[in-house]
Amino acid sequence: MYASLSNEDGPSAVAALDPADGTELWHTPTPGELEAHAYAEPNDGDDQWGVTVTDDRVFAVTGHADRNEWTALRALDRATGEVAWRLRRDRALAVRGVRDGTAYVTALEFFAPGHSHDTPEEPLTSDLLAVDVADGTVRWSRQFAGVGDVTVSPAGVFVAAGTRLVGLTSAGDERFAVDTGIAGISVEATGDRVFLLGEADGSYRPLRGYAPDGTRDWGDRRRVRDVLLDRDRERLYAAGDVTMAVEEDGSVAWRRDVRGGHPLLLAGAGERLYTRGGGSRTEAFSLPDGTHRWSVDPRERYAWPVAATTGTAVVQGFAEGRALYAVDVDSGEATRRRSFGDDATLFTVETAGDVALVGTGDASVVALPLEAARTST
Repeated sequence: MYASLSNEDGPSAVAALDPADGTELWHTPTPGELEAHAYAEPNDGDDQWGVTVTDDRVFAVTGHADRNEWTALRALDRATGEVAWRLRRDRALAVRGVRDGTAYVTALEFFAPGHSHDTPEEPLTSDLLAVDVADGTVRWSRQFAGVGDVTVSPAGVFVAAGTRLVGLTSAGDERFAVDTGIAGISVEATGDRVFLLGEADGSYRPLRGYAPDGTRDWGDRRRVRDVLLDRDRERLYAAGDVTMAVEEDGSVAWRRDVRGGHPLLLAGAGERLYTRGGGSRTEAFSLPDGTHRWSVDPRERYAWPVAATTGTAVVQGFAEGRALYAVDVDSGEATRRRSFGDDATLFTVETAGDVALVGTGDASVVALPLEAARTST
């Protein structure tokens, strides 16, 4: 397990821990405080805190973006924690994806408002950097204004910038640039299709499919709040007033009249889909057919799915404090509740085998056995 650690104003660190007993294998201090958007995995439900892990590297972003000063990306050796290289900019860095020896990183210009409600007169610019994983060399860079999202796929790199959708090759050459007429907030891509989700128009969000050459293949307006790409099945899950699975050609593989939204979470070997159904409900679906299995409401003010193993879903509840619930994936029964107190902060929940690993605001990692919860209350 690789954990990112930080005080509010720094310093920070990255540590490698044995998930079986919490033994610290290595610990690498990093200057500045932990920055968001250092975690490029597509299935992280609530946020992008953490580190991005590849076969031989651990990528961490720290700095002082809140002061509009600087951020830095560090590539650590996965086995030893030694810093292989560092990339620093007077901008806010974010890891967007790593593929074929290249890390794709955006560097957003800082904006210091005079008042809390001030907004930039012009869209802020972002540099998209292609960084060599081995030595940190910037192979190429391109600048965009108003970047809403960036995704990395077998077909290349795709950028939603303002109302433009831009496709790039891995070498940075422009494959296409089209004005979609909508402000893209999420872009996902397979080898044969680019999915673009736009800003809401009333209660609807435009959802479109584009070919790798930028040709628009299909599009419609749906009451969608969130999307998640299943890269193995090359199928897009969308949740809003209903929950559905959308194929690359825009056809609906299945649709259930069950409300869903942020976050969407794939679990196991793509065998389950979980979504927040609104309020404190969590909805569970079997895949690939989309059968609605159960709905659980822990009666908290808010609750949502955060992680899962083959046998247990983990639901986080928030009322006066924070609590985690272990939910049996077959019955939908909440078999155990663990309270963390009124003032607790839970930054992240991950699973390793049959254990939930919880990063808390009191500088602790708590390991909770999940399978035991199926026979205990």
